[in-house]
Amino acid sequence: MNTPMLQKDKWRTLIEEQEKSGLSVSTFCKEHNLKLAQMYCYRHKLKKCNSVAKVTIAKKLVPIKIKSTPPVAAVLSGELRLILSNGIQCVLPSHTSMTQIKQLVEVLLSC
Repeated sequence: MNTPMLQKDKWRTLIEEQEKSGLSVSTFCKEHNLKLAQMYCYRHKLKKCNSVAKVTIAKKLVPIKIKSTPPVAAVLSGELRLILSNGIQCVLPSHTSMTQIKQLVEVLLSC
């Protein structure tokens, strides 16, 4: 099955490969048997999509308020509860890394 999401992932990977290769777009397409017009089309689509997502995420970021004393239930259960501005609530294990939390918040705020 070739869903639009799989297509975008495929082209995102190809675009990254082309950029890392140091080859021109034209040469890369010839070597990989790709249509030049499709490469440019997906480059434009994905660049637009990425810039919109970054702006949306940046606009939605708000300071995190940390309560000085967490509820007893949270301390006992080892939970970390996130309530985002878009209404999504998450309960995570307290040992979740900051990197994982950041990635999760970025994804959830982009919804």
